[in-house]
Amino acid sequence: MRKKYTIEKLLNDALDTSSAEYQTILDAFDGVKASSECEQLFYYVVHDYIASYNAAADDWDMIPADLNTSKKQVMIKKAIMAIIRSSICTTKTGARYYRFDDWPTHDEDLKEMPAMKKLIS
Repeated sequence: MRKKYTIEKLLNDALDTSSAEYQTILDAFDGVKASSECEQLFYYVVHDYIASYNAAADDWDMIPADLNTSKKQVMIKKAIMAIIRSSICTTKTGARYYRFDDWPTHDEDLKEMPAMKKLIS
């Protein structure tokens, strides 16, 4: 009997940093100046990735989770936004940026937007 994916299990599995696709998303946002626009872009990119991951649940003999209820959408958004907001660091001069790597980014190396080539390839 196939087991249905729960939102909690889906988020735990999809947002595992050992996933190459998810790590590529994080790498694209690493060192980018923190802004509400980048938060929204991160949300849409990660949400799309989660939806694709969920759709592939059939491949693992699982029933995909229902992502369409407003309660589940709120849970997903809360989880995604917590990830990006918890990654914010500050340079010595006070510039806020997203840090998903082990190494800090210096002011002169900060980017305005994520590496879009990584996100669309």
